[in-house]
Amino acid sequence: MDIADRAYGVLAGLALGDAAGMPFEMLNREKIKALTKDEQLFYQIPEDHFLDRELTRAEVTDDTLLTLHLANFLIDNHANLSKDDYYYSLAHFIKDKQLIEKGIIGPSTTKMVKKILQNENFSLGERAGFSSGLPMKITPLGIIYSDKQADKILAVIEEIAYYSHYTDTALSAAAGVAAFISAALSGKEYQNIIEFSFKLMEKAEKLALKTFQPSTFKRTEFLFSYLQKYSSQEKALDFISQVMGTGINSYEVVPAALAVFDLYLGQPIKAIKKSIALGGDTDTITAILGSFIGAYYGIDVFETEWLQLLNQVNDNLELKETANLLLELREL
Repeated sequence: MDIADRAYGVLAGLALGDAAGMPFEMLNREKIKALTKDEQLFYQIPEDHFLDRELTRAEVTDDTLLTLHLANFLIDNHANLSKDDYYYSLAHFIKDKQLIEKGIIGPSTTKMVKKILQNENFSLGERAGFSSGLPMKITPLGIIYSDKQADKILAVIEEIAYYSHYTDTALSAAAGVAAFISAALSGKEYQNIIEFSFKLMEKAEKLALKTFQPSTFKRTEFLFSYLQKYSSQEKALDFISQVMGTGINSYEVVPAALAVFDLYLGQPIKAIKKSIALGGDTDTITAILGSFIGAYYGIDVFETEWLQLLNQVNDNLELKETANLLLELREL
């Protein structure tokens, strides 16, 4: 498979997963299961949803928009990332697009935007986010850097995390995502991809601020081992949702995305449809899962009609063009 097909698949899968999971964000698993059908991918937000957001069917959220912002920043700066320049650009992007007002920006990123726009200094605690705002946007690094550049991946993640998610658990989650994408684009076998992802997750936990949060790496490792006891995929999903949790924290989102990919290995579209019914942070979990699927299976795994609708609703995201420009920066 051509690496360009995988790179395009990464961004397309992320956007598709984001849009598919968006309507059900923060609803519980049982309610979502009652609202969804096996043959359908995109839905309107349920009328009785308690989150007041004016988003329409197949519309993307911050998962996609902030990923594309990072991608374009890296492209414009030839993969040279200054944390101060990046965060200044990010804060003004979010302000200009009125994303906070739309209700789609997470708590750590919102705090960062307000501090930068007011030209205020950050305390250590204000930089210590552990929600999923870092891993959800990190996929461009997996397209730019090969699995031979592990230390570079970690160094750039630290820069990207510095003012909002500079914690062990968030860095570990982001490293796991970037590593999966990186190894998949290098054409590695599945087991090697998982091993590289786990390796960088464990290594990243030694970086940044040490917190009391649970280990993203150990939670993921545990899930991969424990879920083997289930003969029923649905019961395994119940365990992820009801016991491990699917909230907004990095140590919930990334283990869930990796575990669902593994549970439905060889069934990528079923994986996406099952992911949106996990409950909790469904858009981010399914966005990250979708990026894994695109990296591993390539762009052709996704229906052309889905991509057409995605571009129609979101005013042409230019995913293919962006993926190709990111690839031009990759050292193969």
